[in-house]
Amino acid sequence: MRAREHGFLQRIDVQIGSFGHATEALERQFAIRLMLADEIIEAGLPNAEETRLLRISRKTPVFQFTRTSLVQSGEPSEFVKSVYRADRYKIVNRLTRFNRELLRP
Repeated sequence: MRAREHGFLQRIDVQIGSFGHATEALERQFAIRLMLADEIIEAGLPNAEETRLLRISRKTPVFQFTRTSLVQSGEPSEFVKSVYRADRYKIVNRLTRFNRELLRP
């Protein structure tokens, strides 16, 4: 899915408000079902803008999340970068077995 083809970039902010979550808006309004996501979490230090927005010093550690979500065909449909204060969050991962067929386009 290419966001520009669906006019998605102009409309998603409005839609999130009515559905409460971007994933729900993608599925209900645009028939885009996210099937798989790769997320990378790194520890780091904030840049100047993040320091200002999070109201922290440049020396306060942060978690940097980068996520790419894919639809069933394997095409990327969502890219998200987020920064969280490391002193206020705990990361919990659940590891489980799953059907590897889900990974194939």
